[in-house]
Amino acid sequence: MLAKVNSFGYYGVDLFFVLSGFLITRILLAGTGSFAADLRTFIGRRTIRIFPAYYLVLLVLYLVSYRTVRDDFLWLVTYTWNYAPQRRDGAFYLWSLSVEEQFYLFWPLLVLAFRSRPVGLFSMTLVLISLSYAQLIWGLSEVLSQFNYTGLPNRMGSLCLGASGAITVLHKRVPQSWFESRFLELLLLAALFWCSASLRFSVIPFHVLAYPTSGLCSLVLVLKCAHGRFAFAGLQRALASRAAAEIGRVSYAMYLLHEPLGRFIADHVFGPLWHALPFELLGPLEKLRWHSWVLQFPLVLLSSFLAARLMWVCYERPLLRLKDLWFPTAHPEASATSPAS
Repeated sequence: MLAKVNSFGYYGVDLFFVLSGFLITRILLAGTGSFAADLRTFIGRRTIRIFPAYYLVLLVLYLVSYRTVRDDFLWLVTYTWNYAPQRRDGAFYLWSLSVEEQFYLFWPLLVLAFRSRPVGLFSMTLVLISLSYAQLIWGLSEVLSQFNYTGLPNRMGSLCLGASGAITVLHKRVPQSWFESRFLELLLLAALFWCSASLRFSVIPFHVLAYPTSGLCSLVLVLKCAHGRFAFAGLQRALASRAAAEIGRVSYAMYLLHEPLGRFIADHVFGPLWHALPFELLGPLEKLRWHSWVLQFPLVLLSSFLAARLMWVCYERPLLRLKDLWFPTAHPEASATSPAS
């Protein structure tokens, strides 16, 4: 059943899943080789993209005894952390990568088997979307309900929404008017605001529809980004900027590093210094004592970006060259805004 959750955290992960499902499916559908060859290429390229950075960060966290990593190391290294009996604070954020990896175990097989039958593939995608959101809203299975936030079947709806978007784009079924409509973008913002409030406060009418509505909003955003056209020119310029491209390039490393860096800064750097400041001398600004996030959030964001950039230059980029060396592909891949790329 729909429960009160951190609405911003939920939507961020939801957008990531929709984007990932879109990119993965588009890459698979663009293949021109045999089933076995395209499967090998996909798995090989994904392995090089995801494993080296993840296991390096995991090893460092293990060596420094970061929070619960030592206790739950087996769950983490096998990408089953989302089903651990007690997903404790510290490494909790890595559950979404477990969902992603579990999705890779069967989705490529399904897409490659049915890529010459798009209607059948699209129909199966709709069935999976329906079952997933039915579980989230009505709790059809008590066994699955305990994993409504972190389970693969429970979050399949978002991944498959992205996949359905890739299928419709490939077969040119997306209305072009979507990319010219200011009304649609305003409606999108209004829907996202409603979803955020509904996920936090269950008294809002029709709040049970927040899950699928959130996924649909994410899908529209992903389709517009893939098409590269927004009705509001400022938004389009921002997304097409060099800064946005750079953030997309290092986003995977930022995902892996942001939580440990944030904890370190809060516990050993920012926290001690902040609480040592003489706020009583600041007059009306004394209330800042209880709102450290005003400075801490941008500090963690900047630190995560700089650390991710360093990791990209010194570690990820050299390894990623092996993708084209070992697993060449004839088609250009999607933008590197996710581990899916």
